[in-house]
Amino acid sequence: MASKRCSKCQSGYGEVKACSKCKTVWYCSQECQKAHWGIHKPLCRPYSPNEVWGIKLLCDADKAASKDNSGPVPGRFVHELVNNDHPVFKRGELCPVTELFGIPLLIYSAAVERGIDMPGQGNQPAVYLRIEPDDGFAPPRWQMFLPGSCIVVRRDKKPLLKATLEAIYAFHSKILEGAGYPESDGWAPIREYMTPAAFQFFSRDYFEKQEEKKRVGFDPFFEPL
Repeated sequence: MASKRCSKCQSGYGEVKACSKCKTVWYCSQECQKAHWGIHKPLCRPYSPNEVWGIKLLCDADKAASKDNSGPVPGRFVHELVNNDHPVFKRGELCPVTELFGIPLLIYSAAVERGIDMPGQGNQPAVYLRIEPDDGFAPPRWQMFLPGSCIVVRRDKKPLLKATLEAIYAFHSKILEGAGYPESDGWAPIREYMTPAAFQFFSRDYFEKQEEKKRVGFDPFFEPL
């Protein structure tokens, strides 16, 4: 068990025990398990090799109708159990920037795939996730058609948590802020910011800031996301 860490406090010392129901997370104490229950509860079910935890990224209309309408970003992300035969694994598109910094994500939009454009189906976070590394623009079809609600998963099929996806989206937003600075004035190409080291430092700081705001799910971590 030496390689396991407590899912709440990240302690790697002493004995950690698996959740008795799902056997997918570990805790060093009952106190940590209880404190982490609000985060783990939606994902607590026995592991199946045919299923992956991903995120349903809600479009504007679906977000407005959801129960969690607490903010522009948190209300958009919903945990979704995705079967291995879901189109995201067959026809989903790689988010290329995420591959450069070490957490390759796949995103699937039925609307973009079919060329459907309907009112209320805007989804800015989805478009931001799909930007290309060289110019910071999403492919034309992601700009021409409103993508609607999308499914996002990790290509390595590890569970994708809402806090992780939020940090990734925030990192992409930060990259886009600097996309307009001209290299002729001495600014580095934006692609040079898309490294594992840059994201690791950014995500650590982002989690710390969210924890200061008392947001659930943003506990400090000792290993990269």
